[in-house]
Amino acid sequence: MPYSVLSPLRLAAAEVRGPEAMAVRLRASWDETLDYRGARLLEGLFPFEEALVGLLPPKARLLIMGCGGGRDLLAWCGRGWPADGLEISQAAAERAREAMAEAGFSGKVLCQDAVEASLEPGAYGAILFSWLAYGYIPGAGRRAQALERARRGLAPGGRIYLLLKTRTPGGRAPWPIRLMARLSGRRPWLGPGDHVGDLGYWHSFTREEVEAEARAAGLSLKEWRVGERYLGVDCLAILA
Repeated sequence: MPYSVLSPLRLAAAEVRGPEAMAVRLRASWDETLDYRGARLLEGLFPFEEALVGLLPPKARLLIMGCGGGRDLLAWCGRGWPADGLEISQAAAERAREAMAEAGFSGKVLCQDAVEASLEPGAYGAILFSWLAYGYIPGAGRRAQALERARRGLAPGGRIYLLLKTRTPGGRAPWPIRLMARLSGRRPWLGPGDHVGDLGYWHSFTREEVEAEARAAGLSLKEWRVGERYLGVDCLAILA
């Protein structure tokens, strides 16, 4: 999804408002601007998802975090995984429920923010953060909270799968953010890898960032696989 970089003034405004306000804005953008009724629902799994077929526990109960209108949710159910979905957008969650019912699948779709998700303890053999969904969560602290919530829903031996866009380590926060931090005397929430644009927010990751966020959630990074980028995704991170 294309994002345009905002002006320094608007970037500074995003820093002042904080990650919670950015999450509210992002939810509104999903509700208002995206079409969940198009042919994409029937496109099946993308190549980076096909690569997961041999990695997920066979027929284990699966949770798709950020399931959108249900494209990958339908595809995983069609492959034989009993799957549920979680989606922040009410419009998308309603469409996913409709699509599941139309296809005859019994999985449920929760309309919740991943940061506040209330999951049945130990219910899922695997939890998959769909197509860049983990990077759409504003703020490293909020992402760690989402992982901690997901961890509660994992069955013993279960794993969490993140589909990510990577970046080269290093870099500095944009100068408006550094200036705001100096004036306020507090650590900024926006930094290298954070992108703020017309539709909201997304983050590109280094391995060290994912390791730190996993550690904060009581998890560890088990695998880090980087390959050719497709639709923004070039990395699979597996946590347990």
